[in-house]
Amino acid sequence: MSLPQWSQLTQQDSEFFAIQSQRDLAQNVSIDQLTYPGVNLNTVILDKYNYTADSLALTSQLLDVGFRRVFVDLFWNPNNATLQLCPFVGRPDTVDNGLAGFSGGGSTVYCAENVTINNLLDAIYDWIADTDTNLAAGAAIITLNLRWPRDGQETRVQRRQLAAGLAAEPATAAATTVASHASETRGSAASVLSSGASALSSAAHSVAASHSSIRLSTPSSARLHTTARASLSSVRPSSTAASTTVSAAAQVSFTADLVSDQIRGKLRYWMYTPTELDSDRESRLTWDDSGRDSNGWPLLDKVLYVDDHRLLFTYGVIEIGNDTYPYDQDLDSMFPPSELLFEESRMISTSSSTSHTTGTRLNGVCSLGDNGMYIGDTHLAPSWLLAWDNNDDAFTAASVRDYVACGYSPVLNSTHSDMESFVTSFLQNSIWSWSPGQPPVVASSDQSHQCAVITPDGWTVTSCYSPQQHAACRIDKESYEWTLSASAATFADAKCSAESGHTGSLSLPRTALQNSYLRLALANAGYGAAFVELNSIAGANCWVSGGTDATCPYQRTTRVSVEVIVPTVATIIVSVLLALTMWSKWRDYNHVKARRRRKRRAKIFAENEYKGVPS
Repeated sequence: MSLPQWSQLTQQDSEFFAIQSQRDLAQNVSIDQLTYPGVNLNTVILDKYNYTADSLALTSQLLDVGFRRVFVDLFWNPNNATLQLCPFVGRPDTVDNGLAGFSGGGSTVYCAENVTINNLLDAIYDWIADTDTNLAAGAAIITLNLRWPRDGQETRVQRRQLAAGLAAEPATAAATTVASHASETRGSAASVLSSGASALSSAAHSVAASHSSIRLSTPSSARLHTTARASLSSVRPSSTAASTTVSAAAQVSFTADLVSDQIRGKLRYWMYTPTELDSDRESRLTWDDSGRDSNGWPLLDKVLYVDDHRLLFTYGVIEIGNDTYPYDQDLDSMFPPSELLFEESRMISTSSSTSHTTGTRLNGVCSLGDNGMYIGDTHLAPSWLLAWDNNDDAFTAASVRDYVACGYSPVLNSTHSDMESFVTSFLQNSIWSWSPGQPPVVASSDQSHQCAVITPDGWTVTSCYSPQQHAACRIDKESYEWTLSASAATFADAKCSAESGHTGSLSLPRTALQNSYLRLALANAGYGAAFVELNSIAGANCWVSGGTDATCPYQRTTRVSVEVIVPTVATIIVSVLLALTMWSKWRDYNHVKARRRRKRRAKIFAENEYKGVPS
């Protein structure tokens, strides 16, 4: 089966500038409030196109075209104490062209012998290298699930052996807060082992185990991370579990090549870590949707541009116990499920149905109240919200827009016959601001003054002068309180007069949820469009806020070049003119000297010449 291909977005694509402008206007928003289109790599790519290096390389393409959340499973192989990408251990059912085939969950999965987590990290690195500019940079969140292997041919036998002899520590409730969601995160989740470790009866039968894994070696204990984050105390094994008798073969000491070690080895420079979050919270540099908050998250501008970070790594579903793999030693670099986003209360499935009892119904997903978004009668702050689909109830273009409008990050978890086209449509509808096809790409020489207006279908481009528009006004700088100006005007003259005792200002939504509140205000006012505080007056395809005098940050390089080139050329011209002047003076001076020499010689000749007629 041929692999799908997605071309990197370029400056010839309207989606490129839609994503870029949406990122720029959110710079002063905390990172947890943003929506990040996500993809379950196992379901969408690996299970369908095999666990190979080429399949994992597609991660770079998926990030290039706009995915910003990637979910991937790591499976525990107890035979050699490793975490591996291949979901099966033991003897394969088939071997075809170097790929080991394993049957389970009603399908066959093929694994290459040489595929490891390094292939995934290389793909992420390639994406960073391709987009490491202020114009194209974006932040991504990578979630790793730690799972038992799927139910293959040998593991069924070994589970019975395990039940008879080996005792295993079950995953704690806190570590598996989203375990109930497993049936939706992967179609074959019913075949995932929920407890126990698999012991291979013969190492010779392991085809993929020794090569398609992350080896956790056991040298000296000097490299052990002795400090674990307090926030993970709830998922550490209890003293009772820790004292459970485990055979010597199952006891492994992990002192090197932890998951976090491998990640840091390739991507350390671009990682935003729990340690840095603690520091930002202590320094009061974190926010929520209401303002500064000691339990909030840093602004996108700080993470992406001030600190130059591009990645957050987190654990998601954890099925294995800490005595099996000591994930608490990774938590200086990786966020635990309880701290970053992966909470059941913050997740929703396309199969879910809710009644809307509070606020104004926005769509089939949520309603909007005076103080925020509601699912049913439950108020949810817009922080790390996730929406998953599945093969029984896959996303549609409309449902993607609905979830995003409610502040949810949609995670693609379904498979489709034409995956290339479906992914393209999915990502286009994940853009909460601009209408499809907007903003249009114009030539760099285009000097037309273009401004953005909000319509019921999204933002579109219009002239800043005609027709005149009403203005979108934020009330008292509140995130979710909007009104529309009573009179229409040009963009330069758009004003928000004080209404009902409030002070308003021309503004623009900076998150999907803020945009939904403004859309309701637009509908309540009965207007078809209104100016938002966004324009490209400073330069073609450069959408900025800050009024008509706002400058384009991506033209700094050009301006710096002009500032260097103009004085340089002027200096050269002046130098040439000065040289010509000096040469001219020197030439004139030599002519004078030459005349003087001629006169002197003539005088000497005249004095020596005879006068009169010789006798």
